[in-house]
Amino acid sequence: MTDSQAPEKTGTNPLAPTPAGARTAADVVTPQLVAHLTKGVVGSGLTANHTPFTGEKLADLPESTPEDVRRAFTEARAAQAVWAQVPVRERAAVLLRFHDLVLQRQGEVLDLIQLETGKARLHAHEEVQAVVVAARHYGRKAPPTCGRSGTRAPCRR
Repeated sequence: MTDSQAPEKTGTNPLAPTPAGARTAADVVTPQLVAHLTKGVVGSGLTANHTPFTGEKLADLPESTPEDVRRAFTEARAAQAVWAQVPVRERAAVLLRFHDLVLQRQGEVLDLIQLETGKARLHAHEEVQAVVVAARHYGRKAPPTCGRSGTRAPCRR
């Protein structure tokens, strides 16, 4: 097919025009969202992230060096020691709140998973469901089982 015979490209599919009002990757992955999601991420460089659907650049994301990873590990260990002192019921409440927030923002999360991985919506949904099921399980089961015989470590109530 020559260039003169090629269909007019109006979107990512050369055979079908982009529907009016359709959201693009740029509508989903805004600079504000990237800044929010990467706030506090340890990285001294940047790497471009592209969507496998179209090859379109989604964002420049922090890229960590081995030293950045060591620093993040040290900071995470310190944060874990503080978190371990929080009573288990409060930690469980955080998991249940996380569960609720993921479900409230499920559409956005599904869009991001699809854009980043190229997965079908169904497979992105399976990932979201695995996360919320695990968060709810531990949020509801941890307080009653914490400190019982057979658990790995005692818990602060």
